Amino acid sequence: MKNALKKIFLILRSFYYSLKYRLELGQGVKIKKILIRNNYNIKIGDFSFIDDFVILNAGSSAGKIIIGENSFIGAFSLLDGSGGLTIGNHVMIATHVRVVAANHNFDNINMPMKQQGLTTKGIMIENDVWIGTGAVILDGVKVGKGSVIAANSVVTKDVPDYSVVAGVPSKIIKKRQ
Repeated sequence: MKNALKKIFLILRSFYYSLKYRLELGQGVKIKKILIRNNYNIKIGDFSFIDDFVILNAGSSAGKIIIGENSFIGAFSLLDGSGGLTIGNHVMIATHVRVVAANHNFDNINMPMKQQGLTTKGIMIENDVWIGTGAVILDGVKVGKGSVIAANSVVTKDVPDYSVVAGVPSKIIKKRQ
């Protein structure tokens, strides 16, 4: 009985978020306690699960976050889609992961960095990717299908399909076969 009530509560909470924040939610989406900022264009695919204290920030009206089907976003993660963030199907994102699709400009030393604006290229995470705890994925990166990002890695460049990357900055340490 207790598990059934938990499932019903998760479904009701997901429905509440979809109404309050105008999210597009697929069938069977489960959302725990999360923070949504700048909810202009956020879509979550069927049977995906968003764990506690995740922050979803679509940025400006030009930003977006699209999460595919059967994907998992771990607790305390930040997904910033200011430049566009697309996450494929069957993606596992562990806890405390930061994915930030924007970067501050800082070239002009005669102007405060805060006033120099942003560049936004976007981030694409393809299907069947596993991103380990504490990893950081920065703007302009494409993470290829079937790849693994090791815990606490900082991804600054594209990751080819079926690669395992680790380190700061991340480097390919092996290929999955």
